[in-house]
Amino acid sequence: MEVQGIVILFRLMTSHFLADFLLQPDSWIKDRQRRKLRSRYFWLHISIVGISTYVLLGEWKNWQVPLIITATHLLIDVIKILSKKDNMIGFLMDQSSHLLVIIIVWLWITDQWQWVSQVGSFLLQDEQVWIITLGYIINTVPLAVFIRILTNGWSEEIRKSEDDQKITALKDAGKWIGIIERILIFTFILWKEFQAIGFLLAAKSVFRFGDLKNTKDRNKTEYILIGTLISFASSIVSGLLILHLLQ
Repeated sequence: MEVQGIVILFRLMTSHFLADFLLQPDSWIKDRQRRKLRSRYFWLHISIVGISTYVLLGEWKNWQVPLIITATHLLIDVIKILSKKDNMIGFLMDQSSHLLVIIIVWLWITDQWQWVSQVGSFLLQDEQVWIITLGYIINTVPLAVFIRILTNGWSEEIRKSEDDQKITALKDAGKWIGIIERILIFTFILWKEFQAIGFLLAAKSVFRFGDLKNTKDRNKTEYILIGTLISFASSIVSGLLILHLLQ
């Protein structure tokens, strides 16, 4: 791939993040959520998208690319506003759509389709890519389900105790904490940064067990400790197995 080609991609992506985040204050977003397409800040934002794209692209005679990106940005944002999906799924769909348009436009103006074909062929045929992908997938929901089934009896006791004491907790917070920590541990093992795992365990111990010690809730402390040790052990074992397969 030519250096100039990848520089154009970085320019276009920089213009997007600049216009969509740094140059779009929260007050503009709130006004758009309230007034929808009647918000003047929405149309000002679309104008900034076009201007930033044109300026950062740096090709003064090329008005087609800024026009295409601005028009598609407008269309995607209108769909998001009308769908009223102002949540994480809506955010991810919105941003992935914008970035997909940028990549397609970049491929069109730089003629890098052959490079995409080579990368796609590499990803589909390289066994190490699939081994690592399998490892990351295992450390997300599959292990979360395994740990939930393994600790189901204890979790029922904790749930009944919390109901009696009217204790509330964030929905699925423990599940996502476990997924994130397993992904981190798996990544540390692939990088062979084993000391970082100890730091992660120490950090979690400080934050998760400090409050429980103050409340003297021994059952919940033991339950979280068991879940943490199972989560850490399963991610370490899976990480070492994947590392062995890669070697």
